[in-house]
Amino acid sequence: MDERIKAVQKMQSYIEEHILEEIKIDDLAKLTMYSSVHVRRLFLEWTKLSPSDYIRRLKLSKAALMLRDESCRVIDVVIQFGFGSVDGFQRAFKKEFGYNPKEYETNPVPIYLFTPYMVHSQKDVEKVISEYDFHGNGYIKDENNPRIQPEPICTRGYIELVPVISRDIST
Repeated sequence: MDERIKAVQKMQSYIEEHILEEIKIDDLAKLTMYSSVHVRRLFLEWTKLSPSDYIRRLKLSKAALMLRDESCRVIDVVIQFGFGSVDGFQRAFKKEFGYNPKEYETNPVPIYLFTPYMVHSQKDVEKVISEYDFHGNGYIKDENNPRIQPEPICTRGYIELVPVISRDIST
């Protein structure tokens, strides 16, 4: 597996395990032995989110679940997840989900939670899709135009390959 993918997977696992702590970009850099700039660029390339956005969205989603499932106050969530202040948490929660956390706590409505997916290589995704391709779509790479290749997307709970123009023209 590509070393870059392993590094991003390592970062994702570290973030998940240490979500209640303050996670700095330097922590991820030490973990992967890359520079802070390279970590930020690599993470953004593979997850489409900066590390700080990824951490913020994951914390907010876990906080929403805590408010919904446990009888706790907003201040308890703020302290547990290390948000700077109640006001900051309320603004971030409202921006992410469209609801005030206190309103959500008293009357939980369906919201779109951030669900991180582990980064995998293109070959791993194609292998999984080929094993579970019940419709027999049989996506084949276009050898005549190597820039247009199948790319995995997740829609409505299942993964499918759609032809897209590849970023890497060397393949």
